[in-house]
Amino acid sequence: MNYKILSILFILFIPAGVFGQLTDDFSDGDFTQNPVWTGDDAQFTVSSQQLKLNSSGTDTSYLVSSSTAAQISEWHIWTKLSFNPSSGNFGRIYLVSDQSNLNGSLNGYYLQLGGIGTVDDIRLFRQDGLNQVQLIDGPDSTLQNSTNQVRIKVVRDVSGLWTIWADTLGGQNLVSQGSITDNTYLSSSYFGVWCKYTSSNSTKFYFDDIYAGPQIIDNQAPSLVSAMAETANRVRLKFDEPITASTAQTLINYSVDQGIGTPASAQLDGNNPSEVVLGFTSTFNSGTTYQILVNGIQDPSLNTLTNASANFTYYQVKPNDVVFNELMPDPSPTEGLPEVEYIELYNKTTYPISIKNWTVTCGSSTDILPEAIIQPDSTVVLLASSSFPYYINLANAVEVSGLSYQALTNEGQTLTIRDTAGQIIHSISYTIDWYQDADKDEGGWSLEQIDPFNPCGGQGNWIASANASGGTPGFRNSTYAVNPDNFSPEPIKAVISGPSTLNVFFNEPLDSLSSTNILAYTVDNGIGNPVAAFATFPGFQKVGLSFSQSFQAGVIYTLSVQNYIRDCVGNQVDASYELRFAIPQIPAYNELIVNEILAYPKDGGFDYVELYNRTDKVFDLKDIYIARYGADGLPETWYQVEPDGYLLFGKEYVAISENGIAVKLQYNTTNPNGVISVDQLPSFNIEDGSCIIGDSLGTIIDAMVYDDKMHFPLLQSTKGVSLERINPDRASGDRDNWHSAAETVGYGTPAYQNSQYNENASSSDWISLDPPIFSPDNDGYQDVLNIHLSNPGPGTVATLQIYDAKGRLVKKLLENELLGTSDTFTWDGITDRGDKARLGIYILLSESFDTQGNKKKQKSSFVVGGKF
Repeated sequence: MNYKILSILFILFIPAGVFGQLTDDFSDGDFTQNPVWTGDDAQFTVSSQQLKLNSSGTDTSYLVSSSTAAQISEWHIWTKLSFNPSSGNFGRIYLVSDQSNLNGSLNGYYLQLGGIGTVDDIRLFRQDGLNQVQLIDGPDSTLQNSTNQVRIKVVRDVSGLWTIWADTLGGQNLVSQGSITDNTYLSSSYFGVWCKYTSSNSTKFYFDDIYAGPQIIDNQAPSLVSAMAETANRVRLKFDEPITASTAQTLINYSVDQGIGTPASAQLDGNNPSEVVLGFTSTFNSGTTYQILVNGIQDPSLNTLTNASANFTYYQVKPNDVVFNELMPDPSPTEGLPEVEYIELYNKTTYPISIKNWTVTCGSSTDILPEAIIQPDSTVVLLASSSFPYYINLANAVEVSGLSYQALTNEGQTLTIRDTAGQIIHSISYTIDWYQDADKDEGGWSLEQIDPFNPCGGQGNWIASANASGGTPGFRNSTYAVNPDNFSPEPIKAVISGPSTLNVFFNEPLDSLSSTNILAYTVDNGIGNPVAAFATFPGFQKVGLSFSQSFQAGVIYTLSVQNYIRDCVGNQVDASYELRFAIPQIPAYNELIVNEILAYPKDGGFDYVELYNRTDKVFDLKDIYIARYGADGLPETWYQVEPDGYLLFGKEYVAISENGIAVKLQYNTTNPNGVISVDQLPSFNIEDGSCIIGDSLGTIIDAMVYDDKMHFPLLQSTKGVSLERINPDRASGDRDNWHSAAETVGYGTPAYQNSQYNENASSSDWISLDPPIFSPDNDGYQDVLNIHLSNPGPGTVATLQIYDAKGRLVKKLLENELLGTSDTFTWDGITDRGDKARLGIYILLSESFDTQGNKKKQKSSFVVGGKF
């Protein structure tokens, strides 16, 4: 107990039995001795040095211990009900009883905790045999939470006046619940605890710090525990016990050094009578330490504090001083920690920071934080009320009453903390990819920040916990390491958002102040600097610019971004960057094409689709949607490629994936900014499938159908191998126009020219071969033979056959097939027997005829080459 027991008033002429005393804090782990508790002992246990109900079903259970406290006496108890009380679930504390059976007829007094009507509170009853008489009805709804911790003190003085005090947060800030005089029973034999419960609450009653004995006389003055600057002109003082309002609110009782002087106001906290809030006319300087002198403060026993002092430091909190440091979005199945969610905050500064009345936003839900101090280089763990009991023994656990026990979504969301002024202190948008571990993201493991001094590092600074229990709430992260951000921010794209407005996107979060400097941005063609700039939450990676002139169609503009801009840790943009932008057009059929697809990714990898702009126009991926064919032959769900916009200029490539970072880690690319992450893509089957791109009306712009037979036949596995389009001018449905990406480029070329790219060759003959020497070894260099046919007329039918140097037929490419006006066919060097053609000279025999009876026959030689 934290109560001061300095002297006990012994009154010699009161019967000796009055002075019998009961104390028990269950620190010995036992309730069967020192002192002895009896009753329904099989239904109780001692857990974590607390007496706990450990029953089942629906019942009542009690324990009693000998106690003669009745006159001029005092009772203390701490109790916790881990449920919202009801008529079937409530507790009683028997202060006085002449019988050991608390379920039978007795004479005495008891406290009832909830269970009456809808206003759960603390009440005092007298029991006369089997009848109950209510004496005190405490303030309503003091025990109406999902978890109720309460510390209670009851005093009965020499006149028979009963007074109840309670702290309904379980602390020492006791507030009066009511008083009444009753002298019906003046003796006692037992003190007891009694529980009424249903099966769901049969293990949710706790009791501790029990005292029943003579009245404790307080003759020690209150102590000043701490001083804390809440704002630039307000200080909160904490004392070790309740103090009187009259002395607490006397201004001359306080004085602050360095010219601050006495306060302009002093107000005793109505909820915590051991705290007083002082308001000053002068303001404190951030980072300066002050001393406050306190005199004349009295407790209710009129003990007076003199010449006390405490130091305090006002600190103006800045963004990223307090950061999200660990999250448990998916606690099931547990690895050892309690199966509840939690959010850990870390104070990076050298100053204590109060988070009282700050807010935490999880997705669309915002909750106010209670009073709590985060010490320098320390953490607090935020928990929902229903989750708090699981961490009640964690010193830095904080119960947030409004927080949902399922506030964190497993797949990811945006989290934000704001101070009392609404300033964003830290914000993150986590995803399941932040785990960087396919096993741990299934549940039971927390997400830990690697380096708290890199607060905007995103996925590169978060990882699954390495602690065997699944997380480290309240302690240093198991993955803690120095992981600084030494890179300058870069603008990555600019997209028109209105007639005279532009959105600029950066590769990392920015300092919100520097990013809005209008002098940092300039547009050519007479547009100039913007008239306004604003950084967009969350993340501050997008800056909106407004200009005085409208943009014109058909003009390609250049935005210059200067090095005034900093990221959230202070790195500046290195030099002037230039980004092109223009008013986009909607692509017509076959102007934007599917140019490469990876449908069977490597382990830990992701699918990607590469698009290519065949024209000189500018397209916006905001206007492009992607789908696949369903079983009915119609497009299934359309997914918008990039809602924020992405301009694709003429002859440019872009690779889209649900995890662009993973793609860039597994494949080299000469155009890393052209590999982008999107929210969702269709599910591409491994062995066969389709990919369709269309506009917002569902008009198909391009479509391709694939299967694994389109890959190079001699590959042992197509896992991690993309299918590349050989020639963007050939039809998407031409199976011979697709080939496996070359081994020399790592089997994929996201966002740059395909390794198997080959343009049509020009020739005066009706048939031409390109290249004349090819090597079908999938090394990315001349892996296929392209056969270009120029149709001599409509209705032409052709046969193409390949012979070796000895005149043996090795491959029949076409047999009496109708040609178009211009066709290209491809041979990958695989014979009709499925073997790779041997090195040497080969002959292509081409024969054709048309409806007019015209015939053509041509022999063309080429070489199958390779490495010796």
